[in-house]
Amino acid sequence: MGAGASLLPHGVLCHLQTCNCRTQVTLVPFRNKTLKFLGNASLVLASLCIALALAEGIARVASALGVSPPPIVTNWWDNPKEPTRFDAEVGWTLKSNFDNGDVTTNDMGFRSRRGSRPTALHRVLLVGDSMVFGANAPQDVIFSEVLNHRLPDWDFSNVASIGYNNAQEALMIARVWEHIKPEAVVLFYVHYTPVP
Repeated sequence: MGAGASLLPHGVLCHLQTCNCRTQVTLVPFRNKTLKFLGNASLVLASLCIALALAEGIARVASALGVSPPPIVTNWWDNPKEPTRFDAEVGWTLKSNFDNGDVTTNDMGFRSRRGSRPTALHRVLLVGDSMVFGANAPQDVIFSEVLNHRLPDWDFSNVASIGYNNAQEALMIARVWEHIKPEAVVLFYVHYTPVP
């Protein structure tokens, strides 16, 4: 027998050599791995170029129609529609005298329609995260507002904020303690509140 070559079904080229009554079979990959990689890289690059050209076209059409992108907010506390602001010590607090129709804060930055009642006989400081803050709840139905309305001799100050953890809550208690001078502090703790 002489040397021969045939194509196997899996894209492998098979070289057969016969020498001194022994047959030696050498399997050689049909496609070069480098060429396959370059082909795939070319497809990815071409797809990326097409996607960028399409995005550029959409942006030009939108610009021609007068459609402008929304303003870029680099920090969530810079958003004028949000009730929070950056605080170097606590991380963030509520803005003072804020009202966006859903959330109202007083002059101390507590979620309340009014300031602290100096004539109240009993003062309670409510501390917690979004559950106490009343996330996604209208101002009139958060429990601190309901308690203040129903118990005129009591003053419930809600110093909670969305996302607070126990360290931030402790800092807020220390910050407002002298101003409020509460008889009690009620810490609302949920099982998923991170403890730093």
